[in-house]
Amino acid sequence: MYVPSESITAYKNADGWKDFDNIKAIPTGDCNSDGGITMADANAVVNYFLATDKPEDFNEDAADVNCDGQVTMADANMIVNMFLGGK
Repeated sequence: MYVPSESITAYKNADGWKDFDNIKAIPTGDCNSDGGITMADANAVVNYFLATDKPEDFNEDAADVNCDGQVTMADANMIVNMFLGGK
């Protein structure tokens, strides 16, 4: 089961959830699931938003950085800021 990286400890300790043996974190922003947050993630979000490219391995949950339920240019901007070291 994949959960947001900032919530992994809560899931591992919560009644009902802690019984799952394979809880893994998805780094928020890592929408191509390559293990890091890079400009490729930001580009993937832009392409997804513009509907020019929706790769099979695109992770919408990880792409929705601002957690508003949508993948938008705001998410791409946040990923760029994360990549550049901002928050």
